[in-house]
Amino acid sequence: MNCRVYKTIVLAIAFWAKWYEPVMAGSLELTYRWNNDHLYVEHSALPEEEFNEDTVERFFRSRLDTLGSRYKVAKIIVTLSNNLRANTKGVTEVEYFLWLHLYEAIGRNAPPVAELLLIESSAIMRMRNLDGHIVRKVLRGTNPLLMGVEGGQFELIHLTLYSGFEDRGQLYAYLVTEKPLVKHQIAEVTKKLIEALGEELHGVYVRNDSWFIRQGDFPVIYPFETRRRAPPIEEYRASPEVWCGSHKNDIACSGTNVGKLGQVGISP
Repeated sequence: MNCRVYKTIVLAIAFWAKWYEPVMAGSLELTYRWNNDHLYVEHSALPEEEFNEDTVERFFRSRLDTLGSRYKVAKIIVTLSNNLRANTKGVTEVEYFLWLHLYEAIGRNAPPVAELLLIESSAIMRMRNLDGHIVRKVLRGTNPLLMGVEGGQFELIHLTLYSGFEDRGQLYAYLVTEKPLVKHQIAEVTKKLIEALGEELHGVYVRNDSWFIRQGDFPVIYPFETRRRAPPIEEYRASPEVWCGSHKNDIACSGTNVGKLGQVGISP
């Protein structure tokens, strides 16, 4: 075999081993992966007996080392192998009573799950243990989930990452705040998110709680908080919710139970 060809093959195998070794370590099973030049998403599964904080944290740290600074946004999920309680909705638009059926079907509690979220140079690990205990640990930089604007603090509780047309990703962000939903503040935080996540951010949803029932890409139950009472339909329908996105060089917003919303003239 030509020496140059042999060297190329050896280097390729070495690179492949470096990339895949952390994923294949132990009983971890890679179930899905997608990426483009600056977005990365990966799903893996662990047997129940290995699903613990130490194992998951070691895996996440190894993935951070492998990914380096290659991607602007990365999301890695670890669930239980053979999990029969899927915390997903499976449809785009969800009516309250369909959601309630799904909520009852998974036992009114989110199943165990762990997530690594990397945004720019900061990364956080979140985990719901087998006993329902919630773990949050910043693994790099500062907490990328917290963001503030004048007069308001917001927490990014969920980020959906899709593979889009022609290898372009699509991001949807879900935020909560304890303060009343003020359109100017939400537009400001949307602008911040566009700067951090890029133009592939298609929408930002904001509520005062984690019950994003209507959106099909949000979990049936938000897993990274202690158990909450499900809202009765009248309470849910009366609760405020806002959606914002970039439109014609402005941040355009719409909402329910929040009064009049519209374009607010903030250039992203």
